[in-house]
Amino acid sequence: MDPRIGTVFAGHRIHRVIGSGGASVVYLAEHLRLGRRVALKVLAPHLADDEAFRERFIRESRIAAGLDHPNVVTVFDAGEVEGSLYISMRYVEGSDLRRILDEQGPLEPARAVGILGQIASALDAAHAEGLVHRDVKPANMLVEIRSATRDDRAYLSDFGITKRTASREGLTRTGQFVGTVDYVAPEQISGNPVDARTDVYSLGCVLFECLSGRVPFPGETGVATIYSHLNDAPPTLDPALGLGEGVDRIVSRALAKSKEARFGGCGELIATVRDELGARAATTELTGPPPADDGRAGETSGGGVRGSRVQERARSRRRALAISAVALLLLATVVALALVLPGGDDGTPADPTTTGPTTPPGGGEPPSFVWGDAYRTQRTGLLGATMIDALVDGGVVFAVGHGTSAVGEDDAAVWRSDDGRRWGRIAVTSLAEAGDQRMLAVASFEGTLVAAGWDGSDAGVWTSSDGGETWAASDDPDLVDVGDQRIRDLVPIGSELIAVGSSGTAGSQDAAAWSTSDGADWARMEASALSADGQQLMFAAQAVQEGVVAVGLTDERGDIDAAVWEYADGSWSRSNPEALAAAGQQVMLAIAGGGDELPLVAVGCEDADVRCDTGAATADAAVWRWDGASWVRVGAESGRLRGEGEETMHAIVTYRGSFVAVGGNGGPLGDLDGGVWTSADGVSWRASAQDAPAVTALGGAGDQELRALVAYSRHGVALFGFGVSTVDSVEEARVWGATQLEG
Repeated sequence: MDPRIGTVFAGHRIHRVIGSGGASVVYLAEHLRLGRRVALKVLAPHLADDEAFRERFIRESRIAAGLDHPNVVTVFDAGEVEGSLYISMRYVEGSDLRRILDEQGPLEPARAVGILGQIASALDAAHAEGLVHRDVKPANMLVEIRSATRDDRAYLSDFGITKRTASREGLTRTGQFVGTVDYVAPEQISGNPVDARTDVYSLGCVLFECLSGRVPFPGETGVATIYSHLNDAPPTLDPALGLGEGVDRIVSRALAKSKEARFGGCGELIATVRDELGARAATTELTGPPPADDGRAGETSGGGVRGSRVQERARSRRRALAISAVALLLLATVVALALVLPGGDDGTPADPTTTGPTTPPGGGEPPSFVWGDAYRTQRTGLLGATMIDALVDGGVVFAVGHGTSAVGEDDAAVWRSDDGRRWGRIAVTSLAEAGDQRMLAVASFEGTLVAAGWDGSDAGVWTSSDGGETWAASDDPDLVDVGDQRIRDLVPIGSELIAVGSSGTAGSQDAAAWSTSDGADWARMEASALSADGQQLMFAAQAVQEGVVAVGLTDERGDIDAAVWEYADGSWSRSNPEALAAAGQQVMLAIAGGGDELPLVAVGCEDADVRCDTGAATADAAVWRWDGASWVRVGAESGRLRGEGEETMHAIVTYRGSFVAVGGNGGPLGDLDGGVWTSADGVSWRASAQDAPAVTALGGAGDQELRALVAYSRHGVALFGFGVSTVDSVEEARVWGATQLEG
């Protein structure tokens, strides 16, 4: 935990971390003298002696404090305490535009204009004072939704690199431009004088992204993006958006290479867009909507306009994955890549013990994906390793698992990526102690990353409060018991973090659960429902309103049956044990859904003779669905869950109103390939193995298996799958990325 939390600093009582970066940490705090909540920004200690950063930090406070404007974040106080510089400013309860775009995709034009109009007004006010912001980007636009009117209130923040217009300040003292490459104006790159029209260019880039869902000049590298800003013609919006050529002309003018050809101010840019959209809406109302696109408009031989869009997006570094050549060729001739909308299964589900959809939610086809290998650039730390679970936290992707140490033991392992492309394994001593350690689950809880699994014969828990850079292993006595302890999943629910797994002597283990309110101090949850004759294991859990639903297995009836437990009102109970009893061996390995539109669905495997999750060559994928009264086996009658060789579903998420499950699937070479299944309702399933070129990257020599899945919704990537590839008995951790195909 951050040592400042709970303390008083410069007259502020610090409550929690709400943001952090390489240069500073932002806390939610109470300004004791003013008696109000504030955002307290503190310069990182290691930069306290860096004069350039100190100068930038002080400049930010002075400039923001000097701008009296309703759309500029108000500064209440600033100063230095014991060598730590701080700024106390208005706390904006909401999000920033970067996160909104990442989670929701492109905005409705009216909403985009509403937000950017307020930002433009703030920029014009700064320009009137002779200031140029120089870092206009979505992350520096805070958005607060006012509860009374449900409209957006936008604020401009981060004036750290603002300059006077009289200076030639595109470059730093070291000759590098300042700003963010996706939104930087040509004159900033070349070191020519900047003025208000420099911010117009950046705001035009943000406008294009708000309307289209992508940056105007994507590139495989930062250098490629910079080249495009300097040389490439402004892009056009997809005609399918229906915004018309007028908006294209406006964006093109905002992104002109020459400042003289741009709008004179940011307010003028947004006002022109607003007028164009209003005029187009009025025309549409009088004449009716344009004719429906029959799919042929804009096409020419070789793919035409649609094909060129496909190739452009395939090159985009913001998709951050390498698509196989076969899949790319297929895409370039028949489809355009979809803009990613938010996914995940972190909504507010219904209580499965009392309610649940009794019919499939709507109809239609589930989404289709192209999968590519997203782990091509950094091989260090991959050999002898397996990724088991993952999460996206603030846009950063964390994967956990285990790797083989130099002495042949298992070490816990954590990988991190800030952009989905460059991955690094975090090397800290606490993950590589004597004996075997494995991480099987990871969660974000109260500003802390928590990973769990096992350490020797004990349950293992590791925490990080600095974005995964360092990890501390817990020595809580409640994680230690007689026999083997395993934590297999973590699920936050309200002020609690629940861990589920098993405890006891191997072969006769009971289901087990632990809880914590801070990620550090754990309490074993005692309940008779967690034990029975034989063996019970919990593998995964899902938050459901005020409770938790956990899934796994039991062998209390002699063979192995799927098992479900429910945690509500502080106690555990078993769900439908009789309904889940069946001939053969069935295991539930993952669970998702349970919201207003999608039911709870559990996935796993079955086999007639052996426990299927241990790699049985004859295992079939299996699906169960909560129908509002009991758990029901589904999907098997379609034949899509039974094929040649082993098939096991290890993970499932909800994505755009559908289910996506991943695991292992018998391959054409007799080995194991990565398996992907999709369903619109949890009942009818489609196996992606039947969409052969789209899943080429999941196959190949040796065995490939996906163990975890997360919705990413950034840089054009819809999903990340994590797991392992084994060739000639050598394991290698793998990450695959999925881009959704337009339906």
